[in-house]
Parts: sequence; C-alpha cells; structure tokens
Amino acid sequence: HQPPTFNIYKLFQSIKMKLFNFISISALCIFMCSCSSNKNTPKPNKDEREISQLCHYVTDNEYFYANAFAESTDRQMAKDKAIATARAELSATLSTVVDSFSKRYRKTANGGIQPKTEDRLILTSKTTLKESIIICDRITQTKDNTFRAYVTIQLSKADVSEAIKAAILEDEESKVNFSQKEFDKSIDESLHGSK
Repeated sequence: HQPPTFNIYKLFQSIKMKLFNFISISALCIFMCSCSSNKNTPKPNKDEREISQLCHYVTDNEYFYANAFAESTDRQMAKDKAIATARAELSATLSTVVDSFSKRYRKTANGGIQPKTEDRLILTSKTTLKESIIICDRITQTKDNTFRAYVTIQLSKADVSEAIKAAILEDEESKVNFSQKEFDKSIDESLHGSK
C-alpha cells in the first residue's frame, strides 16, 4: 500500500478552476443586473429628444436654490436676465418663509411680533438676498445664434434664520418676549415645512 502523493500541480489547477468559475459567475450576475436596470429606465417617445438639464438644483435642508434660464441675442443680456429671474424666484421664496414665520411666531410668542418688527423682517428678507451666491452659470449658443444662460443661485437657510432672529432682537419689546425655543420651532417649520 502506497502513501498518497501530494500533487501541487493538481491543487493549483483545482484552485485556478474554482477561481475562474467564481469570477465568471460574478461577472455574469453583474452584467445581468445592469441589463435589467436599463430595462426599467424610461426612454423618450419617438418624437422627443432627451436633453441634459443645466444648472438644476433642488432646495434641501441647508440651502434654498433658485434655477433660471434666459435667452437673448446678447450673451451678457441672457446672463443678466437669468440672474434677475433666479433672484426674483428666491425673493418670492423668502417672502413666503418670512410670512410663514411671522404667522407661526405670532401665535406662539408671548407678546407676538410688533408691527415695526414685521416690517423689519420684510426688509431683512430683501437684504439677506444679497448674501446669495451663483453656484452654477452655463451659457449655450443655439443654431439661431442666440445665447441661453442657465444659472442657479444658492442661499443658506442658516443665514436666513440668523437674519430673522437679529431682526426680532433689534426691537426691545420683541427682545423681552423672545423665546429661543419658540423661535427655533417656528423657524424650523417655516424653513423646512410642517412636520
């Protein structure tokens, strides 16, 4: 009876074959998964052409975003119009936030908000708009030789919150009745929506 011989070559071949099978099966699975995910992606209709959307951001928990585009035969005019449109959109958003905050805070604050403080809040929303920055700026030229400018303007929600708080604390009567807890609740609901 002969002792078994250890054949390194056969062991290497066996490991090599198992590794090859494992890699082949893994590659096949990845390929199948990627093909199946493409099937679920909607395709444009025959009479449509898919385009990429330039300078498009969505308001999140930290920032307000305003996206706009404008077209003109003059490149700078197109850009200026797009910026003006985005700022107008952001201004409308800020007005809504300030109005929402005023109503919420008036209900919760002891003495409410004084009329002059409300006026200050409106002014604050306009001055806070100056702190907004352009984070995306793209210009394209059409086949008709007009220019399209795409812009996105960003404004920090923390800056808006601080500006509103500063406007309240400027008024002595509002300052006396100020409640950080009520302020935080009202500003959070106004900036991020009711929970």
